[in-house]
Formats: sequence, structure tokens, C-alpha cells
Amino acid sequence: MTYQFFYNYKLNKTRPVDYSRFIVILTYVVVMMMPLAAGQLTRNQGAKFHRVLARLYNKMIGTDANAEETKMIKDFIRLIKKNPLQIKLISNFPAGMNLLPVIGMLFFNYLIVILQFNHVI
Repeated sequence: MTYQFFYNYKLNKTRPVDYSRFIVILTYVVVMMMPLAAGQLTRNQGAKFHRVLARLYNKMIGTDANAEETKMIKDFIRLIKKNPLQIKLISNFPAGMNLLPVIGMLFFNYLIVILQFNHVI
């Protein structure tokens, strides 16, 4: 079997394809994208929840504006507006797809610097 491999290698002058690096890189990218996607989904669900509460508040205003439940919903809407639902990375950066261009920019900047050090560019 090894003889067959070397024989085919000499005839075709091609190397066997090794996909292990590709799999490692793909896994790394998928793992890095998960928090961004989860943060974006959380932000979207928070916005939907805010809209549903606003609709509920508008319906309750029409029936009884001075009810205790109406005041509680209004206070809860104010609380959500002040502290929106979001996932934060390193307690400073809200996770979401808006970080994707920033990560891409940093990656390409780092890649260009590495290529310059290797005298490719």
C-alpha cells in the first residue's frame, strides 16, 4: 500500500491533502462566533420583549390608567430602557454582530504586520 502511494505521488506530483489545519481553523472561528451570535440574539429578544411590554402598556392605558398593574408595567419599561438586556464581553463590550467588523479589522491588521515582518510585502 505504501508503494502504491509513492508510485502515485511520483506520477501525479501531487501531495495528499491534509485537512487537519482547516478543521482546527474552522472550529476556532465557529467557537469565536458563538458569543457574538448569542449576544445578538439576546439583544434582539430584549427589543422584542420591550415592544411587547409597550403594547401591553398601551392596551392597559385604554382600560384603566390609574391601576397598580399599569404603573408597575410603566416602571418595568423604564427599568428595561435604562438597563437593556445584553451580554457583555470582559464586562465592557456588548456582544453582538457589531463586533464582527472590529474583529475582522484587527485580524487583517495583524496579518499585514506579520507579512511585513516576513518580508512578503
